[in-house]
Amino acid sequence: MMPLFRIIGNSKGKTIGQIKDQLGIERNKMVKGASGLIVENLLGIQNNNRDEADIPEIGCEIKILPLQKTGMVR
Repeated sequence: MMPLFRIIGNSKGKTIGQIKDQLGIERNKMVKGASGLIVENLLGIQNNNRDEADIPEIGCEIKILPLQKTGMVR
């Protein structure tokens, strides 16, 4: 299994805040794009503006959609 898939599997079920703490990232206020930067850090990917995929080995671009739990939906 590719190391990236192992990293992703080990992070399954964790919040972005938990991953941030695990990586030792000192950021109290989360701004737009912060969750994507945290996941890129987790995967060892440098932030860039290039047109190529973030993970060229599998042609994958990292996209993060943060969700916030606010209460029960009925």
